[in-house]
Amino acid sequence: MQFQVPQFETENKLIGPFTIVQFTYISFSAIISFLLFPILTTWFWLAISAILIGSALAIALIKINGRPMTIFIISAFNYLWEPKTLSIKPKAEVIGLKKIEPLPKVKKFEVPPTEEEKIPAKIAPQKKSRLQDLFNKITTTSSPIPFREESLKQNASAKTKKEYELVRKPSGEVATARRVDYR
Repeated sequence: MQFQVPQFETENKLIGPFTIVQFTYISFSAIISFLLFPILTTWFWLAISAILIGSALAIALIKINGRPMTIFIISAFNYLWEPKTLSIKPKAEVIGLKKIEPLPKVKKFEVPPTEEEKIPAKIAPQKKSRLQDLFNKITTTSSPIPFREESLKQNASAKTKKEYELVRKPSGEVATARRVDYR
């Protein structure tokens, strides 16, 4: 046995060709128009009733891009009411913490050279730490330091491995194809 599955959600039309929401928009405008009849003069009542019932029909029946007119009106009101500029607050203000003030500027001063620094470098004894030695190797050598740097050739080959990949076609033929990751 086959059943028909509805593809789209639609509101039930309960009162004639109108849904309950559409019927309430139209009925409220008609009730307000009816209540204004004894208060206003005939020509002014006709003008107000035409505007009132016309707007109620527009709100109830017109859809813009498949969405009800009420959502469109609410979005237009929010656009007009909300500020147009984006203001970014620092995280401290958002969380509610105290604002951290920057440190005062420190004045730089020169330290007079020591006796060892006054002696020329050739005569002075060499005192280097391992960190200074590593820094000198990194800045002065063109070959990589083992276990600390990768060679440029290895980086280039890794890049090509990432960009291209071997692909087997349904016919069994092997071809290279450019790899594209959509992340």
